[in-house]
Amino acid sequence: MSGCPVLRVRAVVLLLLSAVLLLGACDDSRGRIDPGDPTTPAGSTATAAPSTASSASEAPAPTTSLSRVPRLFDPQSMQQSVQQVLSQAYGIEGVESVSCPAGQRVEVGTTFDCSARIDGEQKLVAITVRTADGRYEVGRPR
Repeated sequence: MSGCPVLRVRAVVLLLLSAVLLLGACDDSRGRIDPGDPTTPAGSTATAAPSTASSASEAPAPTTSLSRVPRLFDPQSMQQSVQQVLSQAYGIEGVESVSCPAGQRVEVGTTFDCSARIDGEQKLVAITVRTADGRYEVGRPR
């Protein structure tokens, strides 16, 4: 029975290898970008390599690329952050609420306004996107 443990190890290795290959074959993503996946960079693209077959009758595989999926700011998170910057960093008292528009892209240099209610008065607050990873500058209310 000394050969039995070796056979078991081989069987387990073969089973694990089969599972990995099966899972890889069942993956239906085909290089698609999940727009809901926060780990996916906005500028990612996927391309298929052309065929290198030597047969003249085979056409090369088509090359495809995915369009860019825009990254957007979460308005609720931004509203909380802007309110915190106004209150804590700028020391403004009486910041009652902040409202930021939905659908704002994370693109360096983009600017847009949030509105803030400060002591009952509506003010505009300029937002300037500074980095591709979503860092932005909060202007003073005007």
